[in-house]
Amino acid sequence: QEIHVAAHQQLVPARLGLYAQLVAPQVTRDLDAYAARWIGSHREGCLAHRRGDLSETLYDRRQGCLSGARTQLATWVALAERTDAARLPELVRALPELADPAQCADAAALVGVDPPAQAQVAQVAQLTERLERARVLVASRAPEVVAELAALAGEARTLGYSPLLAQALLLRGTWFVMNGPFAEALPPLTEASELALRHRDYVVAVEAFARRAWILGKGATSQDSYAGMPQMLALAAGLPPRGRFAEALLRNNLGSLHITYDRPAEARAELARAVDVAAQVDGPGTLELANALANLALVTEEEARRSWLFGQWRQLLLGSLGPSHPSVIKAQIMTAIESGSAEEARLQLRESCGRMVALHPGQRDEICDCMFELGWLELMHGEADAASAAFTQAAAARADTTNGKLARAYQALEAGDREQAQQLLGPLRELRVQPQARWHQLLVSSHVDLLEAHFALRADQRALVAAALTRADAVLARAAQIHPSRSVLRRLAWARAARAAADPAPRPA
Repeated sequence: QEIHVAAHQQLVPARLGLYAQLVAPQVTRDLDAYAARWIGSHREGCLAHRRGDLSETLYDRRQGCLSGARTQLATWVALAERTDAARLPELVRALPELADPAQCADAAALVGVDPPAQAQVAQVAQLTERLERARVLVASRAPEVVAELAALAGEARTLGYSPLLAQALLLRGTWFVMNGPFAEALPPLTEASELALRHRDYVVAVEAFARRAWILGKGATSQDSYAGMPQMLALAAGLPPRGRFAEALLRNNLGSLHITYDRPAEARAELARAVDVAAQVDGPGTLELANALANLALVTEEEARRSWLFGQWRQLLLGSLGPSHPSVIKAQIMTAIESGSAEEARLQLRESCGRMVALHPGQRDEICDCMFELGWLELMHGEADAASAAFTQAAAARADTTNGKLARAYQALEAGDREQAQQLLGPLRELRVQPQARWHQLLVSSHVDLLEAHFALRADQRALVAAALTRADAVLARAAQIHPSRSVLRRLAWARAARAAADPAPRPA
């Protein structure tokens, strides 16, 4: 595999659809730029060695680092040559995640942990090359990597070189963090962090702990989720520059834990630190750390600051992925939902949801969620036909998700089938009575009352309208106290306005 990728090589064939045609020129430019950086770093290393600026040991390690980058590039190209339309967006997202050749010049990073014993060197080199290939497969979400990750961990364990085993376990855990099932991520991440700590590979230890903490936040108690966090934060703060990604990831995931456990002030403080550290990261990991900007925006109440953070997030993704990538469109969707006025959000979602459908019809979860939110905005704006069309598209995209079921309930009520609607809405109605319900659970529960209120309004059943909207007001007010998201506040404002319109009689103060 030549390191230079010729501009005329068609790695993204037009047969893959409209998105492929739009992204192909960008991919060619990025590949050629990567090849040029690799060649430049290789040349600088050779010249430094010739001048005597690099010892034989450091030169060999630098060449090994560059060899790993070359392996990653070759793996990416091989994947591109056989990709399909559904996997293309993930492959494009994996391109900026290729190892940065410039980092091979970091002498401190090259020294790293203790080297393998002489008898292990050849096998460690072989397994390391396979690990570099696996990194690209994980970044591009290639399912064939699952078996290879298990094999790599098993062979590294048999070999007995713990630093390599820790890396293999971290990568295996990362796959399950990205793709599920989440429970499968905990054992490898826990072992990776413990192994890395014992062998003083603190960068791997912090990253594995950070990913483990995020998984624990999905279902563990707060006591379990936060266990060991103060000690690991102190360790992360002392990492060398190459550990900035791990530190930023840890702080972002801690901020996410604070959001999960309804601690917005603590979340804001930790996510602000994560954003500051992430700004020092260049190259691989930048896209993942961009989430810190979005997370901080979600818990920021001041509108100008909130809009700026969302804008920075979108711009970072746009610069790496281009305007047509689903991650960029998703960022536009979230920005529309969580900032600006309801009218601005409605118009932006019309455009962004449409782009997602046209360019990425396989992104069914995102299409469902986007169309569902658009349906509510159309409904609140009085556009019943447009709302019905949006809910129909949401249900068609994913009928089995919460939003899909709510959209189907809307369709059933519109068709006069209250029995089917009640079957869909019944389990969601129970969320409101849970004393520890999270704000997003309360938002889902409120949709039951808002739907009933809407159809009662159409039937001019004023008493039912008032009762449903009173319940919705109470649930949404609870949700807004926990986390005043724009989606909650818009629904709360609509419920109160609709209740006032349905019952214009003056109320006592």
